[in-house]
Amino acid sequence: MNSLLFWNCRGARKKEASRYLKEIVKDHGAFFAGLVETKIDCLDKFEFNRMMGNNWDFFIYPSNGLSGGILTCWRSDLVSFSVTHASSQAVIGELNCGMEGIWLIATVYGDNNCYNKEKLWKTLGNHSFGKLPFIVGGDFNCILSQDEKKGGKKFVFNKGALDMLAFMRNLDFHEIQATGPKFTWCNNKNGLARILEKLDRCIVNAKALSKPNKLVVKHLARVASDHCPLLVKIFSNNFHTNKELRFEDVWLSYRASWFIVKSSWQKSMVGSEAEILNKKLRRSLRALFFWSKAKNGELNIHKDKLKLEILQLQEEEATSDCFSELRSSLLRAKIIDLNSTIGRLQTWWNQRAKVRWLKEGDSNSKFFHNYASAKYKSNVINGVLDLDGCFVEDREKVEKIFFDNFSNKWARRRKKSLSKSLNFKIVKELNYLGVKLALRRLVVADFNGIIERTSNKLNVWGNKFISSAGKIQLVNSTCLAIPIFSATHSLVPTRVLHIIEKLCRDYVWCKGNGSKGMHFVAWNVLCRPKHKGGRGLMSIVDKCGPLRARLAWNFIKNPDSLAHKIIAAKNGSDLWKNLNLCTVSTAWRILKIGAKHLWPFVRWKISSGEFINTVNDTWLLNRNLSSWPTYIAHMDGSTNLLSGFITNRDWDVEKLRMYCGPELIKIICGIKIHSEQDKMELTYKCSGRSLSSVILNSFFSELCDDLVWSKWKKLRLRPRVEFFWWKLRLNVIPTNSFLQQRNLIDYSDCPRCKGIVEDVDHISVKCIKIHSIVKLLAEWGYVMPTFCNFSDCIQIFSNLANSDPFLGNLFCPAVFLCWKSRNKLSHGGNEDSSMILATNAFCMSVASFSCNQSLENWNTNQLQLSNVSWCPPPPRWIKANVDASISTNNRAAIGVVFRDCKGRFLGAFGRGLLHWDIAQVEILSILAVGDITKDWMFQAEGIIIESDNLNVVRLFVDNINNNFDKEGILNPKDLDFLQNFRQVHFNFSVRDCNRLADFCASLALLSDFIWDDISSNKIPPSFLSLLKEECLCN
Repeated sequence: MNSLLFWNCRGARKKEASRYLKEIVKDHGAFFAGLVETKIDCLDKFEFNRMMGNNWDFFIYPSNGLSGGILTCWRSDLVSFSVTHASSQAVIGELNCGMEGIWLIATVYGDNNCYNKEKLWKTLGNHSFGKLPFIVGGDFNCILSQDEKKGGKKFVFNKGALDMLAFMRNLDFHEIQATGPKFTWCNNKNGLARILEKLDRCIVNAKALSKPNKLVVKHLARVASDHCPLLVKIFSNNFHTNKELRFEDVWLSYRASWFIVKSSWQKSMVGSEAEILNKKLRRSLRALFFWSKAKNGELNIHKDKLKLEILQLQEEEATSDCFSELRSSLLRAKIIDLNSTIGRLQTWWNQRAKVRWLKEGDSNSKFFHNYASAKYKSNVINGVLDLDGCFVEDREKVEKIFFDNFSNKWARRRKKSLSKSLNFKIVKELNYLGVKLALRRLVVADFNGIIERTSNKLNVWGNKFISSAGKIQLVNSTCLAIPIFSATHSLVPTRVLHIIEKLCRDYVWCKGNGSKGMHFVAWNVLCRPKHKGGRGLMSIVDKCGPLRARLAWNFIKNPDSLAHKIIAAKNGSDLWKNLNLCTVSTAWRILKIGAKHLWPFVRWKISSGEFINTVNDTWLLNRNLSSWPTYIAHMDGSTNLLSGFITNRDWDVEKLRMYCGPELIKIICGIKIHSEQDKMELTYKCSGRSLSSVILNSFFSELCDDLVWSKWKKLRLRPRVEFFWWKLRLNVIPTNSFLQQRNLIDYSDCPRCKGIVEDVDHISVKCIKIHSIVKLLAEWGYVMPTFCNFSDCIQIFSNLANSDPFLGNLFCPAVFLCWKSRNKLSHGGNEDSSMILATNAFCMSVASFSCNQSLENWNTNQLQLSNVSWCPPPPRWIKANVDASISTNNRAAIGVVFRDCKGRFLGAFGRGLLHWDIAQVEILSILAVGDITKDWMFQAEGIIIESDNLNVVRLFVDNINNNFDKEGILNPKDLDFLQNFRQVHFNFSVRDCNRLADFCASLALLSDFIWDDISSNKIPPSFLSLLKEECLCN
């Protein structure tokens, strides 16, 4: 015997259930059985022995009337079972299997109420922290995906399914792949009312999976109950038992036995009367024995054949979509035949064991349970009123009335004829590129696959051996990316996205032992960019709008596309015209949602102004007219559109004076009117980021930049250490002071430094353990600065990030390892010594810097470009350094400086303008190089145009190489001046190498200037000193 059995028997006293249970025990060698929904409130030893035998023992949790009840029974001569917990939903105990060790077994009968089922998960969780292999089996009354259901309503990820997945993920439980029928429960109805589900399952912990014996789960045939028994094979070897010789008395049920006895008894015998009687008895028994041996052997073969046929039929029922009524009737007939055969064999075995516990006669006695399957009455229409008001009951006439009514109401579609001619299949819904297309509104159940994939990812990873920083990385790169495509191209319900985010939150903060952890930082803080004080996670709820804004922009800028023509023909092309989303298609609603987020990031490129609203649309720089100071109180109909202020492709100044002041008129007149049609363009271009990224980052524009983070990146901390110090800065480390403030403990002293409050300042700079580690590092030659508090520590290492990052990289791991050692001490473990902590911190720091070795000695005697100061161009070349500057009031400026191969000054200029986008001003600064070039410059071998904006440099390089400009930012005519030079090269430089151009751009914010002579008194002395400094460096 090597197997466990879990079964929802729907009444343990049923005759069919008792017989089938004994068959399973005999055929599969089960030595432990967990029965649920026994419907037994009390059971004595005598009655149990009649059911299972003398060598079995049991424990029963009574039922509540005719519902519930759990019965666990085991072979007392082979194993022992001690119950540690018993409730209406689970019986848990330790199964001592001798040489095979001790196993923790839980027989589960889950409540239908998901809130009551929370007690079950808590109970199982309290028993799963030990080191024993844990097997949980039974009826969970819960399915986890649509694949585990056939028929009925669609599966929805409700609270019960999410709680079960969270329990399995947090406590590292795994379901064993089972063989046999896919579904374990059936409602035993016919036709479309038939429902099959997988309610029963077996899950085990990692300790059980690591056992040398492979665990095997088998779904047995569904015969005496509407649930399949679950057979779990846990041992490869069988328990050896002493088989008892049993005598049968089943021959009387066969008429052929009479003729066998008669034939044996009529034979003549020699001897006394007693001897003759004994000989006739032995001869008759021998004849009956061999006859019954063959006969009962045929019964066993017939029983096995019936079980195999039933199993095949139920598997066909679970996998086939067209299981006919004939096959269903055949399945019921096979089950009846099997029950009859099992009953005959059961009688045979009982007679051999000389046990007479079966009561004959009235089947309604107290020993048996009356059970019946209730069937709901089908809704039947007996008759209807026709057009004349007469009540019609004839079936054919009723059908004709319904058919005529709906045929007149809706015209017959031509789907069938079209599908036949085009050879297309008619479907109500389909999946295309991962997006569900349906002729109805999509609901939560349609996106269960997304939740299931996310949960499966988290379950596979586990949480015992992954740090919090690693969990954040996995969640951000994988889990939060799963629903992005579907959320962009279909209307995914917000509830689905919130469920996925909740799964990710619970995974990040879950403890290593599987229990729920405290969420130290809010989810919206984690979803901030790192330079804004967050961890760079992306909230999929917030990202849906920016992602759909990209689709809206593609719809606007590609009016000749097929998608635009089809959608615009039905809904129009103005995405901002009507905000009513109730009566439009899904595609139009997605575009409208995207347009809502796109609106602040587009502006009008003016031509005639016929499509531009004067006040509300964005056309005046990066704002609409209502954001500027005007005289407008009410505009008449002629000025609602911008075309009212444009005459003959020029601004009507006289009309503008009626509404605007002279300064605003000057700004408006400076806006170029194009010859093309009015069209929209992006407000911010050449940013190096996608449109969705620009919109998403605008959500955090009101937050201040985290200046500490920009400096601490240079320390190159390990992710675990960096995440620890990030929590230190937010004061969310569970120090004793932190826990006392939340009434979780009643003391705040440090476990090392008695009498001193343990807070962030203490664990980072004041603890005696930190002092001893710092002292050891100082003896090794790494002297740390002196800190007064945690803020002082942050400030000092921020200042040292450029000059000595290794010192900060060495101290931060030391504090991190000191905190980990403190946790060992607080939980009853042994603390690491200061020498070990200092050594480990030093090794972590060396490993962090070894990945980025310095290249300063790799190119010895080779001329290299400096990344600190300006580098001269090749001989007979000219270099033009360009830069741009912009202020918050839209005042912008460009600066250009020309120098030769020896660093000598050739010229410079600065020009102010009005603009809002620094990248576009940088483009204008490069185009302005042609405004100051002189004829003698064209005689040089070439010109190098250098900028500190990498995206702008790449844009010009791509245009020179004849690559396609997708955004249409540059006009080819504006680049004609480059043809005058022999060679043109664009180069990117860091800001420290572009200081003169930055100086000119900043100065041009005040006034325009042109310098073409180094001896001019107009050049500021600070510019000359900076020029001299760069010349000396080269």
